[in-house]
Amino acid sequence: MGNLGRGWISVIIPLSAIGSGFSVLIPIYILSLNGNVFDISIATTFYAFVGIPASLLWGELINKTEKIKRFVLVTSIGTFAILLLLYVYKTVLSTEIIYGIFALVATAASPAIDILLMGRKRNPSLPRFLSIFSLLSISGTLIGYLGGAFLDGDLIKMYIIFLAGLNAIALLLTFIFVKDPYIKTKEMKAIKEVNKSFPLLNSISRLPSLLTGYRLIRAISASFRSKRSRDISLLITSISLFNLGMYLFNTSYVPYLSKYGVSFGSIFLINAVNSVGQMLIYGVFLVAISGIDLFVLYRFSTFFRSVSYVVAIVPIFVFTSDLLQINIVVYMLAGFAYAMWNVASSVILYNRIPRSSAGHTIGIWLAIMGTSAVAGSLLSGFISSSLGYSFTFMAAIAINLASLAVFSIAASELKT
Repeated sequence: MGNLGRGWISVIIPLSAIGSGFSVLIPIYILSLNGNVFDISIATTFYAFVGIPASLLWGELINKTEKIKRFVLVTSIGTFAILLLLYVYKTVLSTEIIYGIFALVATAASPAIDILLMGRKRNPSLPRFLSIFSLLSISGTLIGYLGGAFLDGDLIKMYIIFLAGLNAIALLLTFIFVKDPYIKTKEMKAIKEVNKSFPLLNSISRLPSLLTGYRLIRAISASFRSKRSRDISLLITSISLFNLGMYLFNTSYVPYLSKYGVSFGSIFLINAVNSVGQMLIYGVFLVAISGIDLFVLYRFSTFFRSVSYVVAIVPIFVFTSDLLQINIVVYMLAGFAYAMWNVASSVILYNRIPRSSAGHTIGIWLAIMGTSAVAGSLLSGFISSSLGYSFTFMAAIAINLASLAVFSIAASELKT
């Protein structure tokens, strides 16, 4: 693949900022319209559900046109339309529908980002690759959250304008830096296999998810035909359970904070410190990943994430005026845990599966992750609205620990 230059990577920052901004704006918007946690779960579920076929759709289209720039432009231009709809239509139902449309628009750039990443650097060290890309995307995420934390007055109106400004930057950077590369026939064949399946931008367009690259995708796919597929399947099950627990917790987290008196601006701030926690860990991994036992790190991070969930719900049972301070600390710790888990799970998966052939069945992996996101979001709304937030968060803790148990079963074989 020809040299595309490095400027295109800057587009990741505003795109990530917009995606993270939407993840907090939509729950806050619904609450401001007198919606409840179930309404928020419907919006999040709709987003996750639409994202699955949308990913496949855009992958097929880019395979046919072999263009890149136009798909990134679809995301940027389409986001302007989404923001305008949010500004004009102010009902719970319209917000839920608009969020689903945003999932369709946001995933348009995904195959293009995959191709750009594949052409950016050959044979990278995976931990370093994950850390660098994660730092860039989380930098954007932090910008998106801090923009809401420091807005006063009519926060929702001003925040929509703020996101429109970020989108204008993304559009400008796309025009300047994103080019349509010349792609050799052999490379395009491999790209088509990957872009049918797991677009990377989905990892940064909503809540955190596994950050994967082209080589990891092909490796996972090949593993389904290997003699060790049972152990790999257990590992993927563990990762999916973690994803399920994360969506279960995160979907109800914003309405939980709001119910207990945390302001909208402070909710953005709490999410910002989570991103800071992740950035610190990824920064450490850039210089100190070698020598770390990733199996121990996986276990520790999963358990640590569960502990952070436990502390987050303490105010439900013990009245305290320090809810904001507690959750700032807790969500930063959750960010630490997620970043450790993300790198550990990705690298273990990459290093323990054969890479003998190109993949055919990576759609299975996409379906599993997508289903866990949809299920977690929907369950969160049902449990919180019918039984209360404490039951939702305890269920998230239990699922997280189940993820740890499944991983422990697979670990002994995967280490050999």
